[in-house]
Amino acid sequence: MNADPVFIVQPVNPYVYTDLDAFDPTIQRIKEELRSRDFAYLDLWAKDTAHFEPGVLTDAAHLGAYGWYRVDSMIMAHFQ
Repeated sequence: MNADPVFIVQPVNPYVYTDLDAFDPTIQRIKEELRSRDFAYLDLWAKDTAHFEPGVLTDAAHLGAYGWYRVDSMIMAHFQ
């Protein structure tokens, strides 16, 4: 009852996967639910190459050093 979770909306690599627009309804619904419950979350989702940050992922779906830095920074800021 006293949990204080944080969530990560993790990306997949838009240079590898196509038609990521198909995930929009699901991703938007997840973010709406998190906001409605006042849960903290880090949104790294990027469905196109124009918004994808190089270094967030090392391959198609695994966080790289920069991605882990973003996650760790968010967690540290949340629990300070």
